[in-house]
Amino acid sequence: MNDFSQHYYQAILAENGALEGRPVTLLDEIHTRFDSFNNVVPPERYPVIMSSLAFSLARYAVQCELLGCPQWHVKWLLKEAVNAWRAHFNMERQPNQSVTFEFLGEKRCAIAPAKTHFTSFNKWMEALCLAELVGDSAARSDLLAYPVENFLNVGSVNTVKTDIDFSELFKCFFSRETDITRKSEIFNRCNALVQPGVITEIDGDFVETYAWFMNIPLFQLISYHWQVQEESLEEITQAAMQANYEYFSEIAPQPGAERGRDSVELFNPFALLHLQILAILRVIYLESGEMVNINSPFLPQWLIRGEGPSLDELNQTMPTFDLTMFTQ
Repeated sequence: MNDFSQHYYQAILAENGALEGRPVTLLDEIHTRFDSFNNVVPPERYPVIMSSLAFSLARYAVQCELLGCPQWHVKWLLKEAVNAWRAHFNMERQPNQSVTFEFLGEKRCAIAPAKTHFTSFNKWMEALCLAELVGDSAARSDLLAYPVENFLNVGSVNTVKTDIDFSELFKCFFSRETDITRKSEIFNRCNALVQPGVITEIDGDFVETYAWFMNIPLFQLISYHWQVQEESLEEITQAAMQANYEYFSEIAPQPGAERGRDSVELFNPFALLHLQILAILRVIYLESGEMVNINSPFLPQWLIRGEGPSLDELNQTMPTFDLTMFTQ
């Protein structure tokens, strides 16, 4: 088991001689991204770039958290990542219509052409979890309205039928479904997939491997909340954290790439902070008051508790991004 009471991010940067200069580099990346979007990117490009913007903003937010920046900066960047994801998925589900959205403090508008292929279930799940963490109920509602059948047509990869089952599970959980019959039906569908070999038979062994590391641990956390797991919340969370780390360190690297501690995939924001686990723990905390007893930089407890500025406060005031944010 990995020691999740410590974080590898600063250690790896220090070993490479990059830790001291990282704040300056990060600020440059943030300002360049903002300036490029505001001054260079035309509205007709919005349907193409909002998803990559969302990922970059999530990455900036995570690095700010790990470098000790104020909660305001971290949550503001996460909030803007949610705005970008919300715009992206709204344009996908409303083709050839004018879609208005807020981004970087301004109203924007774009018309997205009809698409023949759609964004993956994994990206939708990432967006939904970030919306939960910043308390953006309107964005969450829009994301929950996204048609899950789109996940059956995401482009060059083969159709992943079991994505529908897991997406219905997460929709049920994050929408706070109260219908016991509906919850039981979805639980039983997903529980059947937990049997070894079932997903392989439906979608292939690669999909089953991904599910065991990334989807099934989240299903087990949800099962705990639905009172169908005997293990403690701490035990299930620790197992989910271990699976998340092992996915990015051992499974995600491309053939020939470094694995283990030297995997570049460990710099993915969803590896640097266990954001999907955090979002599920946030809902558990909101609904039951139960707080996981794990002190880990991978699971900042203030995000689970919803501390820091409210969404209204974040929308009213953009923080200043300069070197002082690394010394507060």
